[in-house]
Amino acid sequence: MDASISIDRIREATGVIDPVFLRSPQYVWEPLSDQLGVTTVLKVESINPIRSFKGRGTDFLLHRLAGDRTGIVCASAGNFGQGMAYACRKRGRPLTVFAARGANRMKVDRMRALGARVELQGDDFDEAKDAAKRHAAENGELYVEDGRLGAIAEGAGTIAVELMQDSAPLDAVFVPLGNGSLVNGIGTWLKQVSPTTRVIAVCADTAPSMALSWRAHRPVVAPSSSIADGIAVRVPVPEAVDIMASTVDAPAGRGRRPRRGAVGRRRGRRDREVRPRLDREACRDGDDRRQHDGAAAPRLALLNRRRGRRAGGTLEVGQIVEGRQRTVLREDVRRRGTQVGLDQARKLSPQVERQPGATPRV
Repeated sequence: MDASISIDRIREATGVIDPVFLRSPQYVWEPLSDQLGVTTVLKVESINPIRSFKGRGTDFLLHRLAGDRTGIVCASAGNFGQGMAYACRKRGRPLTVFAARGANRMKVDRMRALGARVELQGDDFDEAKDAAKRHAAENGELYVEDGRLGAIAEGAGTIAVELMQDSAPLDAVFVPLGNGSLVNGIGTWLKQVSPTTRVIAVCADTAPSMALSWRAHRPVVAPSSSIADGIAVRVPVPEAVDIMASTVDAPAGRGRRPRRGAVGRRRGRRDREVRPRLDREACRDGDDRRQHDGAAAPRLALLNRRRGRRAGGTLEVGQIVEGRQRTVLREDVRRRGTQVGLDQARKLSPQVERQPGATPRV
């Protein structure tokens, strides 16, 4: 299995991935749309057993590996490891996950609860990844790396299939940029079925390696200190960087010099860019901390710059964070006072105003 991503296999994935990860809620969030001046379609990827989109890619990967009983080894900041643990437990495959010593303890506990053996090694994710590779080589096990195997991206690409089935045409889709599986899977599908939709990959100012790699057309190692551990990449995956050249677009080619923290446009063909944006600052509203997953903050910041357009994106809420589970996704501005939590989302999904073939509005 290599890094290549197939439209046919994305289509296949929609029929074989565990249904618990499919058909996630998506709706036009009117309060946020009014505030930003952008018709904003949110796709909530956290109402599932691992509270993350990662289960799509990991389940499809294990489907593709059917018949192989070799032990599996991977590295994870937490979400990918939970997805792998869920998929391996379902199929009786042994799994060892390597995580950094400072990894979120609640995510580590959850990986273990799902049946994985978890080893804590290294000071960050990339050091844990090196340890995982050594362990797999020494023990004759299969090393699985997020961003390097096409099946993971193909599973994630089912998000785009659903987004385009239930939504009117979108001007842009905002996707968090970690190791690249999500944006490459989504981008591959959109380039086929909706080529006018711009795919904007978003990372944090404090974790710019993938954005710098995109600009340099090669992997660029850069320091990472983002609070969003799922996109805190220091060492890029070369295969993912190569594929991003054909899956990531710029929202406009106005010839402006990119703002601080933005990666400049490539010349020729279509303008394309990756924009690392706000991290901690975008999580705040005055002195009040928003309850978003950290990776959502940069996407919300960029949405604010697309007034009058229609945009969509994945949004993970209720991520497991140190000290407690935050299950409330707060509306963009405190003064509006609207709150939508995971429990409320479950209730709202069948009740919102909807016309056949249209995305609901909340």
